[in-house]
Amino acid sequence: MLKTYIACTDELENNMLFCALYERMPRYRRNKTDRMIFAKDKRLSLGAGALLDYVLAREGVAARYFFREKYAAISACHDSVSRNDLF
Repeated sequence: MLKTYIACTDELENNMLFCALYERMPRYRRNKTDRMIFAKDKRLSLGAGALLDYVLAREGVAARYFFREKYAAISACHDSVSRNDLF
């Protein structure tokens, strides 16, 4: 079974929420977010990291994620697949 999770990053335009979530992210995600030039890309990076953390905690399975415009999406598969099948 394939589940897809999508999150809108509009809420991260609130600077207090953005900063609170940023502080909870691991260093590699904060570094990746910091490398983004535009604010919308910073929100996408942070949103993708938060969504990935949520799905991995909830599902406990291999996952692939991507982001575009203001949405982050993750697909998680419960079937037995190799990592290469997800990318």
